[in-house]
Order: sequence, then C-alpha cells, then structure tokens
Amino acid sequence: MQNENLDLNTLFTLRFLLDVKNDIVNLKQDVLDLQYFPERLDGSYKQEWVTFIKRQCHKRNIELSQKTAQVRLNEISDDKIEEYQTLLTLVQQTENINNSENIKVIKTNVKAYIE
Repeated sequence: MQNENLDLNTLFTLRFLLDVKNDIVNLKQDVLDLQYFPERLDGSYKQEWVTFIKRQCHKRNIELSQKTAQVRLNEISDDKIEEYQTLLTLVQQTENINNSENIKVIKTNVKAYIE
C-alpha cells in the first residue's frame, strides 16, 4: 500500500477504520483538537496516521486500498458512520484552512501559553 500517496480523505478513512480501542492515541480527541491547533494536521497527524495504518495492516495481514476502505466503511454501524462524517468534516475544514492564503490562524494568549 502506498499510504504516502493517499489523499487526505482516504488516509483519514483508513485511520478511522483501523482504530484500536484504548490505544495510546485518542483519534476522536486528536481531530477535535484540530479546531484549536490546525497546524497539527500537517505537522504530525498525517505522518502518524500513515505509520499507524502501515503497522495495523501488517499486524492484521490485510491490504487496504481506497476501494476496500469504502467497502468497509459501508459495513460499519450508523452511529459510527455519523461519528466518521463529523470527524472527516473537521479534518477537511482544517485542510482547507491550512491550504488557504486568505485565512490566518490567530494565536491567542491561551494558545501561546499551551504551546
């Protein structure tokens, strides 16, 4: 699998589908944090997702493609698909913000303190 060449939607879909409960990373919280720290998407999340996907595919002895990801996505429960859609929308909005020349991330006092 060429994860490095996957578009953001497919990359997130694979990461969501392969998520492991009680893992050290809370995917949902990471995505929700993008609202406050959009730079994390390009700064670390994408590479972390690629690494996670490769590890899980190897561990589970599966090969996932964009088409397979979509088929598996159709098989998950309605409540999970709703969560997926919400998180994917946040990821897409963050990508749009990061790629926009007209939008600047405002560094608030709280954000500066946390960093």
